[in-house]
Amino acid sequence: MADLHYGFELTMRRAGGLFPNWGMREIESRLNALIAHYEPDTLILAGDLMDSHGCAGETLALLGAMEKRVPRMICLEGNHERPALLKQRSFQLWHREGPFLFHHGHAAPKVLGCADAVDGAGIQVTGHWHPAVTLNDGAGTKLKLPALMKRGPDPMIPLEHWVLPAFSPWARGGRLSGSPTASRPDQEVWACHARRVFRVAL
Repeated sequence: MADLHYGFELTMRRAGGLFPNWGMREIESRLNALIAHYEPDTLILAGDLMDSHGCAGETLALLGAMEKRVPRMICLEGNHERPALLKQRSFQLWHREGPFLFHHGHAAPKVLGCADAVDGAGIQVTGHWHPAVTLNDGAGTKLKLPALMKRGPDPMIPLEHWVLPAFSPWARGGRLSGSPTASRPDQEVWACHARRVFRVAL
């Protein structure tokens, strides 16, 4: 999973925003429920675990608690990670599990230019882009949901690409537009609701 942006409401409250303190509790609750249900051997957190420098302590506490619940936890560096967190915990720029290459996505040229990362890989799994879809009934009711996006390889990057939905309840994402989330014929998208994941025809 990617883009927890843990502590977002703390960042906003310190800037004067009137944000309720529920996002961090929601993230912890969902993480705990998923770990209890799936009992993973490995938990890969693909970047942007913290929101800003002002929530490093809270993010460290969350990671410490999660680490006790799984046999192995891998933290990948995203563009929101700050020195206050990076100095206290080991982060990697990328990680390989068989044919899967995990990285956050913000440093794609550097990762994809590394032979050790891409040799033998078939699928890159990233976060960073916060893909989302908006569903409406044509009568004014709309529902915006985070999305999982999958697309085939292209001539420049011979890897299938999966873009994870943002895990943070505050980061439901933007429209599937612009690179690399612009609609393509080989693109598949799944809307991710708390109770159901379903494919969306765009």
